[in-house]
Amino acid sequence: MAERGVPILGINFGKLGFLAEFSIEDVKNHWPLIASGSSRVSERIMLEVAVYPAGAPQWGGLNGGTDVTPEPMPEPVFTGTALNDAVIIAGPPFRMVEIELIIEPAWSRQSATIFTGDGVVVSTPSGSTAYNLSAGGPIISPGIDGMCVSALNPQSLAFRPIVFSGQCDAWMHLHRGNEGTALVLDGQDSVPLEVGQQVRVKKYAKTLSLIHNPELSYWTMLSHKMHWAARPRRL
Repeated sequence: MAERGVPILGINFGKLGFLAEFSIEDVKNHWPLIASGSSRVSERIMLEVAVYPAGAPQWGGLNGGTDVTPEPMPEPVFTGTALNDAVIIAGPPFRMVEIELIIEPAWSRQSATIFTGDGVVVSTPSGSTAYNLSAGGPIISPGIDGMCVSALNPQSLAFRPIVFSGQCDAWMHLHRGNEGTALVLDGQDSVPLEVGQQVRVKKYAKTLSLIHNPELSYWTMLSHKMHWAARPRRL
């Protein structure tokens, strides 16, 4: 749908339905507004994800200093897109993995950090209320052109989630992994990861159009569906 530029109208048949703002009754009630194209529509950024084979130049061949021409990169062994998040999970036998994180290597030309833990989540604003939130990451307004990196159970008290510009790219280099270590996109597509492989995440060239329920706003949904800032209930 993002490729075709067709807006999505989400109808909730489940429980939370954070991106599916309409019930069947809502669709019936607001159909004239929807059919006329007068409903509010937001553009949601997506992720473009690629996995490069072990032995490929680090960070897209940009680790040789500012005066060095980037080395050519081999073809990725996997490519995919995601609306919510790209997650590296430790997998069985569930030992901690070691990941090197690099953000915007074209400018930084150096590693940001190397950490151990159960993995890492790179999310869009749309996905910030999903796995990212469960991992302790921030809620990001859907209008923000940015991404968030949150570590999964890092072996550090100092690793806090970070939000960075959507114009940047992030690289994750797997230094130590398990037999079941994998990359998972939106909880749907998964691909095994091997030690030495690199994962590049950047903003996808196209956005997803999402039709909104005129009776709801993002902030009322946070309050009503996720109980954001709700006061404790008396028993």
